[in-house]
Amino acid sequence: MEPGGGGGGSSTQSYPSAARISDSLCYPQYTASLKCLEEFNSDKSKCQEHFDVYKECKKKEAVFAKELSLVEAIEMIGLNLL
Repeated sequence: MEPGGGGGGSSTQSYPSAARISDSLCYPQYTASLKCLEEFNSDKSKCQEHFDVYKECKKKEAVFAKELSLVEAIEMIGLNLL
């Protein structure tokens, strides 16, 4: 079944990744990219700087998430490294 398709189940399909974008640390960069696209009638070449900033933010966010997961795992098993 295709996402959002009318496969007989619920009439509305949930898209968790889309719902979480506003929780991202990079949400301001994301919205700036969209605004740029709106301003320049979807001319991606005019918005490359915004895309680059967003991409860099997502890389940093991924590193942060991995580090946070490691700290949480260490705390869960009860190690005190500090």
